[in-house]
Formats: sequence, C-alpha cells, structure tokens
Amino acid sequence: MSFQSLWGGPYLMQVLGQNQVQAGSTLMMISIGSILTPPIGGYLSDKILGTRKGIVLFSAALSTLCWVPIALMPGRITPGFLYGWLFLLGASGGLGVSGLAMIKELFPVSLTGTVNGLNNFFTMAGGALYTVMVGLIIESYPKTAAGTFSIEAFSGGFRFLLISMVVGTILLLFAKETKGISQATLKN
Repeated sequence: MSFQSLWGGPYLMQVLGQNQVQAGSTLMMISIGSILTPPIGGYLSDKILGTRKGIVLFSAALSTLCWVPIALMPGRITPGFLYGWLFLLGASGGLGVSGLAMIKELFPVSLTGTVNGLNNFFTMAGGALYTVMVGLIIESYPKTAAGTFSIEAFSGGFRFLLISMVVGTILLLFAKETKGISQATLKN
C-alpha cells in the first residue's frame, strides 16, 4: 500500500525517469493484479488445494520475492520488468484475500463481524503507518544535487518493506490451518 499510494510514483519518476502518466500506468498494474486474482485464490483454496493457509502462505512468499529486486537492485529495474513485477505484486495481495476466510474461521461465528472489522482496521492503519515509516527512512538519506531522493534512499525504504514481508511470512507459518472449517463447526 505504501509503494502504490505514495512512494512508487516518486521512485518511478526520480530513479527510473518515467513521467507522471507512465508512472501512473505502471502503478496501475498493481491494481490489475489485485483485482484479477482473488477469485483464483478462493478457487484454489476451496476446490483444488483444500487449504486456506497454503494459499495465504504462497501469497506472502510471492509478495516477499517481489520485493527482492526493488529493495536490493532498485536502479537495475528495466521498464519491461516493471509491468510484470508490479502485476505479480498486486496478484500476491489478491491471492492473499483467502486470509479473510481463514481469519473468520479461526473465531466463533458470533465474532465474525468484530474479527473482520479489526482485520480491516489494522490493514488500513498498517498501510498508513508503513507509508510514514518508509517516508522517514527515505527522508533520512541526503537528497541528490537536483533536490530529489536518491536511489539509495528508495532502496533503504524498500529494504524495510522486504524485511517486514520476511518477518510476516515467517509469522504466518505459525498460523492455524482452518481448511474451510469454522470454529462453530468444530464445536458441534
């Protein structure tokens, strides 16, 4: 969220030399990926794999891998790579939507609204917080002679996002597998 909403545009324009229209079109690939893949993730989770955790873990691992090139080699990204990379980044988020069902199934039906409300709150609050945190990291680096952020500054901010994804993916390994079975079903 912090990349798409704020820091991706300046990175694409200041480091990779795109104009505003090109940067907007490039960033749109995240939205396209995240719009197209939730039904695929749900289908895989429900009909093929029979696991919620598996598809969510795959989603987190894919997102983590997507951050490696931009965090470690931000100046070596080619325009052709950008579209596919950002589509995959969005797709990884779309596939992770199965996590909403997993969260719902971890709690009694009477708490479904509360649990999903809290999940949505922390998702949005996390996006807002990460946008500020990445900004603080980027702004801690000296600006270029032209007064723009340096490639090192963006790399520092994006490494923070990569590290966060690694930690989140590892923590997800400890999540309980629900396999589409709600707590209410388990108690009966």
